[in-house]
Amino acid sequence: MMQPTTEEDIIHDQLPEVDEYKASIGYRSKSVSPWRRDPTEKSVDPEGEYQESMEWTHDVATEETYESDWPEDFRVSPEPISKSSIEMKKPPRPCFWKACAILCTFILAIVVATSVLVVSSTDEPLDLYHWVHGDTDQYASVKAYISEVRGISPAEKFEDTSSPQYLAAQWMAHGDEMKLPVPTDRNPTYDERYVMAVLYFATGGERWEKKLGFLSGAHICTWYDEVNVQDRVGISKRQSNTVLFGVHGCEEGAEDDELYPPNNLLTGSIPDEIEWLQRLENLNLEFNSGLKGTLPPGLMRMDSLTHLILQWCDIEGTIPPEIGQMSKLEYLGLGNNQFTGVIPTEIGKLTRLELLGLDNNVLNGNIDILAPLVNLKSLYLENNYIGGSISEDLMMGWPDLEELDVSDCTLTGQLPTNLFNHDGTLKVINLHSNDLVGPLPEVEDEDNNLEFLALNDNTLSGIIPESWTSFKSLKHLDLSRNAFISTLPERFGEMTNLEYLFVGDNELSIGEVPKFLIELKNLRELSMKDCFLTGTIPDFLEYLSNLQFLDFRKCNKPFGPNPLAVSSFSFLTPFGFGARPYYQRAMNWRMKFLVVLEN
Repeated sequence: MMQPTTEEDIIHDQLPEVDEYKASIGYRSKSVSPWRRDPTEKSVDPEGEYQESMEWTHDVATEETYESDWPEDFRVSPEPISKSSIEMKKPPRPCFWKACAILCTFILAIVVATSVLVVSSTDEPLDLYHWVHGDTDQYASVKAYISEVRGISPAEKFEDTSSPQYLAAQWMAHGDEMKLPVPTDRNPTYDERYVMAVLYFATGGERWEKKLGFLSGAHICTWYDEVNVQDRVGISKRQSNTVLFGVHGCEEGAEDDELYPPNNLLTGSIPDEIEWLQRLENLNLEFNSGLKGTLPPGLMRMDSLTHLILQWCDIEGTIPPEIGQMSKLEYLGLGNNQFTGVIPTEIGKLTRLELLGLDNNVLNGNIDILAPLVNLKSLYLENNYIGGSISEDLMMGWPDLEELDVSDCTLTGQLPTNLFNHDGTLKVINLHSNDLVGPLPEVEDEDNNLEFLALNDNTLSGIIPESWTSFKSLKHLDLSRNAFISTLPERFGEMTNLEYLFVGDNELSIGEVPKFLIELKNLRELSMKDCFLTGTIPDFLEYLSNLQFLDFRKCNKPFGPNPLAVSSFSFLTPFGFGARPYYQRAMNWRMKFLVVLEN
């Protein structure tokens, strides 16, 4: 049975994609911020965001650019339309309109009939449950077993005839095709079947996108369906495009018991009865934005769980201190919800945790409380009010750390000197938008595998160390909006995997556009905004075939009105250059390359 226990199995939704860092060069879209975008929405073209932010009157849907917004030398006069190009058509005959009227009447009749059926079904919702027969002897026996013999649900829950508990008991009594006899003593099979029915009704099972075999006459271990998730939004990455949604792995001899209905239109709240699924190891309800309420107390008593993934739901309230009882947890994903309050210190008792995701909530606390989590590989705390500082001791206590994201928080102090010396395990460090100060640490580990480093929007100062050229695997580097001085090391050209380089809004005196850029063949975006540049834009940039965005805004203030001149830039010749500081290479009227030289 497939288990989400490898790195490929877990979605790192908390970590922003590298494209989202395009906002760090100064432009922000008027639409939804890419930092907080819901994965269920269609992604916004980053290049389109730049167009919108600069008020480019470009209609992508119609491929139309309004001539009035272009400089004079960009305008193209439309060719006159000749009369011969216009096809004259005869007016339709009267019989055509009669046929249209008959067709419209037929369609209207179908719509009205369908509406009547829908209204009648919503007016009497219990008609959907043909097995609801009221207070029969069989129902009374089920109710007595559930509430009195086992104590799974309190008796008052059955007083409301629309409650999940009442509907589940009615189904067990009259609707279940398996027709299990009501036990007189503890019966885990019966208990789990009832709890699964409660979960179904509590989360709007009749409106799930996929029913997953729930309430069928089969054993609950077969209540699942194979789903192709290749193009499905909001699903954890697995080793295969086909994933089993539902309940599986609980057969005798199976390695793990999993409840996995992600992104399946679950609504309502998690029922407290879920604690009676005592064999369950993996509970994953991620990307069900209609799932609300708070974390039920019963959930905190599920000491068999190794995976609890509830990210991208709409759960609120505080994280209860009882979470420290879930001692077997290895993955805890509560990101992108509405949690508030202080992170309980009891979370430090979860020493088996390999992944902790609390990002995009309204939580506060000190990062030091996570020091006991010695097995951490992935830590996501971004977009909260997490304070404190990242010390040398803290980094030493996380020897296997691979991904660290505490961006957009309230961290203070200096970066630890051992931040980059982590035995080659660290691949992602994202600490942007904090209150960090002081110099950049040196890189002593030449075998590091760091791929993503974002330290922008802090108050870091000093020079960029020469030893940083050891970042041979680095793809994304953002140091913008700090207080760095001096220039860029010439050996930066050895970082040949770089795709995004942002060093703008610092006090760097770079001089001429660095020649080492010619070595960065994979470079896609370059921003040296508000640095001190002189000379011309060199021709060799044309040979950076992957380059899509170049930002040299406000880069020459000490050197006169406009000493940084455009030389040839032959790859922009389809439109040449006009008076505006925005230039584009035309390809179906979509922006493919943007150069910004505004001063």
